[in-house]
Amino acid sequence: MTTTEDTQPNRGAKNKKAPVKTVQNFSEPALADVSSEADLIIHRNILWAMGGGLVPVPMVDVFLISGFQLKMLAELSAAYGIEFSENTGKSVIVSLVGGLGADTIAKSSLSLLKAIPGVGTAVGSVAVPIFAGATTYAVGKVFVKHFESGGTLLDFKAENFKTYYKEMLESGKSLAKKLKRDKSTATPSA
Repeated sequence: MTTTEDTQPNRGAKNKKAPVKTVQNFSEPALADVSSEADLIIHRNILWAMGGGLVPVPMVDVFLISGFQLKMLAELSAAYGIEFSENTGKSVIVSLVGGLGADTIAKSSLSLLKAIPGVGTAVGSVAVPIFAGATTYAVGKVFVKHFESGGTLLDFKAENFKTYYKEMLESGKSLAKKLKRDKSTATPSA
C-alpha cells in the first residue's frame, strides 16, 4: 500500500491542508483495525434501525431507518477516511436499495401494514424490524467492500454491487432474526 497522503482543506484553519486517511494509506494491521471498527459501526446501526422499525406509526419508521442508514454511512466514511456529504450519501443509498426492484419496494412497504389495526400492527412489528436490520446490514457491508477496494462515494455504482447486496441481505435477515431473539444485545450504545 502506498504511503502518500491526500489532502483536503482543514475547516478550522485558513489555507492549510490536513492529511486525509485513504485506504491506500493504511498498513495491513491498520486496515484490519478499521475493518473491525466498521463491523461495530454496522452492528450498532442495525440495532438502531431495528428499534426504529418498532415505531408503530406507518412511514415514520421508514424515515427513522433511512436516517440510521445514512448515519451509518457517515460513520463508515469517517472510519475509512472517505469524504462524506449528506446529499451524496442519500443518493448512493437510494441507488443501492431502490435499484433492486419490486421485491425490495414491496418489503419496504411493510410499514403500511401497521395502519391496519390488530393483525397489521402485529405483523408489521415483527416484519419491519427484521427488514430494517437486514437492509442496514447489507448497505453497511456493500460500502465496506467498496471502501476497502479503494472506492469513494463519488465513484459508487450500485449496479456493480447488486448480487453482493442480495447476498448480504439474506445474511442480514438471519442476523436480524438472531438479534431480535437475543434481547441482551438490543440496547445500542451511542
